[in-house]
Amino acid sequence: MDRRQFLQRTGVAAVGVASINVFNGRVAGAVQTPPLVSTYDHYDYQQPPGPDQGYYLTLKDGYTETGYDTIGNIPSLDTNCQEVVVYIHGLGVDDQQVGDSASTAHTELVDAGYSGGFVGYSWDSATWSVYRSNEVADRNGTKLAQFLVDLKLACPEQSVHLVSHGLGARVVMSSLAVLDTHSNWTTEMEIGSVQLLGAAVDNTEPAVAPIDSIIAAQTGTTKNYHSEQDSALSDMVYYIDSVDTALGETGVPSSQSAPENYTDIDVTAGVGSDHSAYLSTASDAITSEFGDDPVEYSWPLYDRGDEGEAVYTIQYLLGHHGHELNAHDGIYGSETQTTIETFQNDRGLLVDGIVGPNTWRELIVPVLPDQAPWWATFATQHNLKHGHGFDIAVDGDYGPETRSAIEDFQRDAGLTVDGLVGTNTWQALVDRL
Repeated sequence: MDRRQFLQRTGVAAVGVASINVFNGRVAGAVQTPPLVSTYDHYDYQQPPGPDQGYYLTLKDGYTETGYDTIGNIPSLDTNCQEVVVYIHGLGVDDQQVGDSASTAHTELVDAGYSGGFVGYSWDSATWSVYRSNEVADRNGTKLAQFLVDLKLACPEQSVHLVSHGLGARVVMSSLAVLDTHSNWTTEMEIGSVQLLGAAVDNTEPAVAPIDSIIAAQTGTTKNYHSEQDSALSDMVYYIDSVDTALGETGVPSSQSAPENYTDIDVTAGVGSDHSAYLSTASDAITSEFGDDPVEYSWPLYDRGDEGEAVYTIQYLLGHHGHELNAHDGIYGSETQTTIETFQNDRGLLVDGIVGPNTWRELIVPVLPDQAPWWATFATQHNLKHGHGFDIAVDGDYGPETRSAIEDFQRDAGLTVDGLVGTNTWQALVDRL
């Protein structure tokens, strides 16, 4: 995972009145700044030597095409797994304003009933002209895609939703295209929903190849909220060569055929010409697309002297991390304790020889149909067979029999039934013993 973590910033500046990304009717300073993913200041425009050479966009030293910074505890990466909404702001928001922008969006969603995880995605949208900001937005697709891959690998069972405003739609469309060919984005993964608010991309884009098939394959639903009176959009897209008429003004033209899971929603009556009013107008409709509410399980504590199936699971998962024991016997003896202490030290955890929530989170790894590590798969099978009574082979091979047993277990446990062993399924496997 290519990210740099920072402490939560405080005291962010109030959003300036000139910003076209501020949402109507909110004072964001009244709420705590949510966690942020940031690529601000990762890029620069340079002019190569020689006459008549145009400027080109380049990464600054120390940054990579997929790297991103995080501020605060990111849901599902730094906390327990949960549904996550990622909000991508539009044009004209600098690094001092993004905290309030994200807080405003978060407050609108919370007031509409959303209670899951929330992350603001910050990108350079106020440093250069509209034309160049569009190019920066397009390049940010690779970084946003990597963040989404990291979220789904950490918590494959949890839904991730994207909400974008204005030129943030360019970041989203670019990220979907990257996910479509990403080596770690499996056929089992998708973005739960995409919600485009006043999208500053061309109004034909969702209906033309390749993005039409990408929307169909990579998103559960995609909804575009548009206002034909949005004057900010018409002024903005004038400077973007690839856009004739904005999707956020008209929706997809009636002469074009969009994917079946794509919907245009006309909010002209509520938004009018106010580019900042989309979220306050449509928050109830947006949050209706959210709704993961899985049964919650806890991480049990295991210490020296304990025995049972969960101890087998611990011993097998240690093997995955290169700490293979001499005996896999389901007994938490001196060898298991010493190995756990070594593992805790390696991971920067409190070295106490006790397997609690923090150690469990480091031990577990996702088990996916096309990405199933042998030791973790073996641990899953052993747990299902000897801890939960499933008559399956314990051989470390993720086949149809194993998938069927996982899905049956998930159904019995009240979890999302998808055959993916992520954090919630691991918790249930060891908590229901």
